[in-house]
Amino acid sequence: CFVRLGLGLWQIHQIRRTGLPWRDAESLTNELARDAEFGRHVAVVVHEAIIGPMTCGVVRPVIVFPRHARTWPDADVRRPVTHELKHVRRRDWVTLSLARTICALYWFHPLVWIANRQLCLNAERACADAVLRDDQAIGYADQLVTLAERALAERRRPLLAMANRHELSTRVHAVLDT
Repeated sequence: CFVRLGLGLWQIHQIRRTGLPWRDAESLTNELARDAEFGRHVAVVVHEAIIGPMTCGVVRPVIVFPRHARTWPDADVRRPVTHELKHVRRRDWVTLSLARTICALYWFHPLVWIANRQLCLNAERACADAVLRDDQAIGYADQLVTLAERALAERRRPLLAMANRHELSTRVHAVLDT
């Protein structure tokens, strides 16, 4: 478990280091952060190894998009930016990384794994709620399904990715549940 955690952190470091800046999305991100009275600068990069948007970093948070995201319509960029900004604001990367470390320490205890899964699901739900305040549920659910289809088609995935594609049906159901 610790090897997987270490490899995941190294992979995230490599993605941050080799990601290409996406200035248009970065200006949108920082505009949304200002509107939400969130005073931190958040960098935005694209990387070919990423299937769906993700956040990483604590001191200097970064939102990483897949390379093909540059062709997405504005609404399809705004939704994940809102979602990922909520992760940054909640400091989920720290919390979920710490939870992964606890899972590595107590790998033998099933309740630790169950608690970790619930923590990840609740973090995703909280961030999805932020998107749903500003957007329509059907568009967001459609985007989640599209990203999941891409994830199934591609084998590459960061080892430390917090969102789990196996929980997609739960997430889509939660998004569409009024």
